[in-house]
Amino acid sequence: MKKLIVVFLLDLGLIAANNNSNLVIASSSVGNPGKTETIIVGADKLGNNKKYRVYKMKDDKMVATKKSLKTHSSKRLYNWKAQAVKVDGKNWWKIGKNQYFKSTRVNKVHVKKGITKLNYAN
Repeated sequence: MKKLIVVFLLDLGLIAANNNSNLVIASSSVGNPGKTETIIVGADKLGNNKKYRVYKMKDDKMVATKKSLKTHSSKRLYNWKAQAVKVDGKNWWKIGKNQYFKSTRVNKVHVKKGITKLNYAN
């Protein structure tokens, strides 16, 4: 958890120091189906998990794969371009060809130029 806080504070400093100031707002709501959104994966309850499981569609059901993607490094938070989809009444984020994230820890990120505030809330 301490590492994630340090990463967040470093990112905050980089955004504030950037000449092209940006507003970054993260929200946990599910996006519009079919619309591409920028997403990040938030910390788990223990705060020590650097990876997030990837799922695939098989026979109209989501199945966990052996693949996990890194959510952050010591220098940055990773983001993905994704589309919100519903499968069997549950929300998922499609990040690639037959690759999906559960929506439990996923947060949408909105960036607007010209504003220098940072609002990151889980």
